[in-house]
Amino acid sequence: MVGAAAEHDLEIVAAVARARNYQSERVEGRLRVLAPAGFAGELNRGAMEAGVVLTQLYTEHTSLEETFFSLTEGTTTTEGAAA
Repeated sequence: MVGAAAEHDLEIVAAVARARNYQSERVEGRLRVLAPAGFAGELNRGAMEAGVVLTQLYTEHTSLEETFFSLTEGTTTTEGAAA
């Protein structure tokens, strides 16, 4: 998650992420960048080069349950179903 002092700064950070082929989304006034944790340093450097000072930068870890649902989302099974 990324926080910045000004709303328009988050747009700049989102552009930095997009330039490196990562998506982002707004969540409660912050920006969630959908990228590996190792990208955080590069994102911070890119933001600084663009003149943005980040006020927050931390990684989020998904739970096993969230990972399972994201992998199985939209799939259905008929195995064992009565005809």
